[in-house]
Amino acid sequence: MKNKKSNFRILDHTADLRVKIRGNSQKELFKNAARGMFSVITQINKITPNQSIPIKLKAQREEDLLVDWLNELIYLMSTRDILFCDFKIDEISPEHIKAEALGEKFNNKKHRINSEIKAATYHNLKIDSHRQSQSVEVIFDV
Repeated sequence: MKNKKSNFRILDHTADLRVKIRGNSQKELFKNAARGMFSVITQINKITPNQSIPIKLKAQREEDLLVDWLNELIYLMSTRDILFCDFKIDEISPEHIKAEALGEKFNNKKHRINSEIKAATYHNLKIDSHRQSQSVEVIFDV
């Protein structure tokens, strides 16, 4: 599965689900990772961004922050019954993120869950930085 802009791509993996994510900056990489994850979960184009949830996280390193970011979104989805479609990142560094996740309450007449994701994992996780871009492969526990 590949989106129109090629910012993320679903890759085959023997266990769980592996997604390759790219971005022109750290901010874009984190946004694309979240969008890629929710594109696996549901059709994000059917989500109306009428609710906003602030998120602030700190971590020791960038890979930890990415896993924490994705797992926080999964936690919020599960505990607040909200599907997310857009992400505004106000501040980001390798050790912290201050952002908003935008979405709406799950409605079984409007939304369909295609795949349930339990967690983002650290398995083979390494963010690769290049001159004009960053990329990472994230394996999700489904």
